[in-house]
Amino acid sequence: MTARIPQGKDRLLMFEITRVRGIEGLEAIRATWEVLYGASLNPSFYSYWYWYESISRHLLDSEIDYFLLHRQQRCVAIVPLQLHAWRKGGHSWQVLRLPSHDHLEMMDALIHRDQAPLPVFAALHDYLLHQRELSWDMLLFPKVRARAGLASALLPQEGHVRQCGHSCYLQGNPQQPPEATLSHKHLKNISRLQRKLETEHQQSLHFHHCSEPQQLEAAFATFLQVEASGWKGEQGENTCISAHPRYQAHYHHLLQCFGPSGDFAVNLLLLGEQPLAAQLCIRAGQAWHLMKIGYDEAFQAYAPGNILLWLFIQQQAAQPQPWEVNLVTGPGWAERWHFNEEPVYRAEFFNTTLRGRLLSTLLKGKELLKGQIKGERDDSIASATSKHQPQGRTEKGTAQ
Repeated sequence: MTARIPQGKDRLLMFEITRVRGIEGLEAIRATWEVLYGASLNPSFYSYWYWYESISRHLLDSEIDYFLLHRQQRCVAIVPLQLHAWRKGGHSWQVLRLPSHDHLEMMDALIHRDQAPLPVFAALHDYLLHQRELSWDMLLFPKVRARAGLASALLPQEGHVRQCGHSCYLQGNPQQPPEATLSHKHLKNISRLQRKLETEHQQSLHFHHCSEPQQLEAAFATFLQVEASGWKGEQGENTCISAHPRYQAHYHHLLQCFGPSGDFAVNLLLLGEQPLAAQLCIRAGQAWHLMKIGYDEAFQAYAPGNILLWLFIQQQAAQPQPWEVNLVTGPGWAERWHFNEEPVYRAEFFNTTLRGRLLSTLLKGKELLKGQIKGERDDSIASATSKHQPQGRTEKGTAQ
């Protein structure tokens, strides 16, 4: 479907918007996608064409709509959106959003680096408000990192965007080693545990960065074994990749697509011949992203996952070219490292229909009520605390 923005919207007349759907539509725009990826704002692995091919074939239960924005006969943006039914307040609502799945930690759109992002979003938003083929109540952009191209279009939208988390990363600095920015105390503890592990088991630790195509199949099988050995396996929550054929097919598909170019890797930590920890990594530009991690819980006291991560950082720091190690998310255990933190945002926009306005009112009312309850709880805690404070003393315990 092709459409032009209605007359009178002068700032949007330059754009023509085309929509394609599903895996067939994705295959039809592959050449356009790959050209735009090479010229887009801060692209990451979750903007690769192969990434969308894989999640469409193996993870998602419903099809993605791809909105292509053209200016002067050149594609300047591709925005993937998926329609979800969302149950809230006793009613079912239609949410048009970036694709969603438990294994999709971050998402983004492709926007040409020479194109101002804000007019692109304004054109798409206006188009979605006026078209009649997709019925939606809320337009949702969750899990958008600050460096993503889409963030440049969303952040100026005051009242619609809020920070919902952060992702952790470390970039190489030619002026100083990684030890200079990371927690000295934590690194010292990792070194201590590494020595303790080798001494108590009388075997040496070995780090392997497996990125050669001939290494990947065996390394991938080892990762699946390690990940399934702990709480993610059959004895725990059974959320490991190997327990779900679709998940395993997704990551294996990525291995096949990115392995030949050296952009897919499995990091392994071995004690002798025994694997203790593993990481699934994919590279975009200069950054290695840790998509999945796992460790053998029998060795949890030695923090094998932390040892593996530090060895990987050291390996990257020894290379002459720029580098980045990115955790993708901001897990609690990463706080001990003192990594750089990149804000992650969530943006919500409501349709101007009656249903859209009702959903907006419902969610804002819940937020206000939540804030009021929190305020009352805080006041109650403060009141209880003041009743138990010693009279006539400061915080340091000296008489006033």
